[in-house]
Amino acid sequence: MRIVKNVKRSGFPKSNNGARSFSRWVFVIVACLSFSGCRSVDLGIVDVQTRALIKIPCSGGSKPQVMAVNDDASEFVTLIAQGEEAGLRVYGYDGQEKRFLFPKCLQKNSDIISSSGDGSKLVFRNPKNSNLYVYNTETDVETLVYSNISSATQWDSIAGIAWLSKEKLLVLLNKDYKKEREHSVIEVVDITSKERKVLFSPRYIHPFCNAYAISADKTKIAFCDGESNDSVVRILEIETGKVLYSGKKGAYRNIQWLQTGIGIGYVSGGHKIDVVSLADKTEYTLLTISQKYTIMHLGFGKDFFAVDVWRFGERNDQIVVPMNIYDLKTREEVFTVRADVRGNWFVADHGQKIICEIGY
Repeated sequence: MRIVKNVKRSGFPKSNNGARSFSRWVFVIVACLSFSGCRSVDLGIVDVQTRALIKIPCSGGSKPQVMAVNDDASEFVTLIAQGEEAGLRVYGYDGQEKRFLFPKCLQKNSDIISSSGDGSKLVFRNPKNSNLYVYNTETDVETLVYSNISSATQWDSIAGIAWLSKEKLLVLLNKDYKKEREHSVIEVVDITSKERKVLFSPRYIHPFCNAYAISADKTKIAFCDGESNDSVVRILEIETGKVLYSGKKGAYRNIQWLQTGIGIGYVSGGHKIDVVSLADKTEYTLLTISQKYTIMHLGFGKDFFAVDVWRFGERNDQIVVPMNIYDLKTREEVFTVRADVRGNWFVADHGQKIICEIGY
């Protein structure tokens, strides 16, 4: 574990919202490691208040995935599915490993889809029979939850699965004709009774691009309904399925809840961040960047928002621009995380830290 110090620098890309950034910072690794071209895959914890980065080196050459963040216990769950380092690791927000688990379902080449916040339960699909199971890592017991959930040849059949409680899952499925599912559905599944309650039938939900987000209190879901370049942003009440908000058609992705829980933000057209308030249904643009860049990920903290941006080179190769942190009120860039942030990342610790995957 390394703690990275910060130094001043001039940042980019600049926003064109009229606000000039007056203080910009960048993290520099104080070891002989350059993230440019680095082939290791590590984990990082960014403390936005102190502007420090804790780096957790991962060995074995396998990519760790952040599966769940648990603010109540100040920890997060990671998964390495294959190789010598395979297993679940639970880390504290200080970067220290707290627990290691090796679920037996990993031996079956199962598709691990989701983890509960503490890592005690996993949702996985058995590729041999296309059934969905919940595996208890403490008792080594697996429970059938959903039969014939997806066909093996359709990569986007399961758009996402999220935990609502210890006994309920929110399941997002796209139409799958081989499984006689003619419509996409968002439904609540009871793990014990196997009862399913359909909330909504969207046109399509993209499995990637962070096309959906659950509110912190687990009462609402926001999602992009449709293909990424022709979708509608909607918000549903999970208890009733009531539509609380529907926007107009556009190219949307990376939908996220504000820490207050009364609004969402999302990327529009790849270059703009729009915000919707549920309190009064107002909409406004938070940030616009140059069309030379594309916003890949977005997150909202207690008093900040963070973006990571890609730029495409002359040969259409992807050039990663360091993650930028902005003040939520002034919309000014505050500092830059100088690390090769790849894959997903999560805002944690009640909006004060960012958990990210580094390298590739």
